[in-house]
Amino acid sequence: MGTPAPVPRLRGREPEQRVLGEALDRVASGNLAILLIEGEAGIGKTRLLKEGLADAAARGAQVAAGAAEELERSRPFGLLARAFGCVPTSGDPRRAAIGAMLSATGSSGESPVTVTSDPGLQFRVVDAFGDLAEDLALSGPVVVGADDLQWADPSSLVTLAAMGRRLAGLPVGIIGCFRPVPRAAELDGAVRALEAAGARHLDASMFVKAFFGRDFRRVWWLLLRADKTGMGRSWWRAGFYQVTKFSSFGKGTRGGRRIVRRPARLRQPISGPGRPGGLGRQPRRYG
Repeated sequence: MGTPAPVPRLRGREPEQRVLGEALDRVASGNLAILLIEGEAGIGKTRLLKEGLADAAARGAQVAAGAAEELERSRPFGLLARAFGCVPTSGDPRRAAIGAMLSATGSSGESPVTVTSDPGLQFRVVDAFGDLAEDLALSGPVVVGADDLQWADPSSLVTLAAMGRRLAGLPVGIIGCFRPVPRAAELDGAVRALEAAGARHLDASMFVKAFFGRDFRRVWWLLLRADKTGMGRSWWRAGFYQVTKFSSFGKGTRGGRRIVRRPARLRQPISGPGRPGGLGRQPRRYG
């Protein structure tokens, strides 16, 4: 746990910032607040999470932030161990005890004890994380930020769901971010449990919908098509910037429905390093 790094001021996200502020107000008043942010990759979930955690730190709350890793889904409690800094060498006896449980070895001293080799370990660690969060909340507001939950290990998801049930009535905030896909059964179960505890959903694409109206899916199709044809994420964002800066974009109506036009500049091939002809495709030649 620590103070989040300063982030530049977020612009154009007033509705989402208002929802984040309401959740933090609820935590400051001594209540549990759970916010689930869902959206496609690159839509701005992580940026919103960082903004919320920075705001929480500015209000004097204790912040625990972590992100799941796709290649560490088999590491039990990896997400929450990083978020709370639970390692055997921690100066906090409570965190050190959890870190010791996660790195304990069997009687042979060769292989580590896991939730598979010792089924009771998961319950002990889940309770230990709950005790830690409860102790922290008794001394002041706590906000837990968990990013990329679609990659989270099942044990961390079970623990977050247990926190949602156990910490009701305490000044605790849980903010989780995840993509619509992949959607594992463990994530579905955790989301349902957090919803039962009063979780509120935040659609990270609210800004796009507000900017482009009902036809924002056409913009999504254009940019995702560009991404699939060879443009990386940085190119995806550059394309998004090109789309949004054209004044002719979005003008025109047909039958009372707003029409989103593809800017003339984007009708031409977009060239770049390693992408002759633009978008990773060579122009078709005849004759």
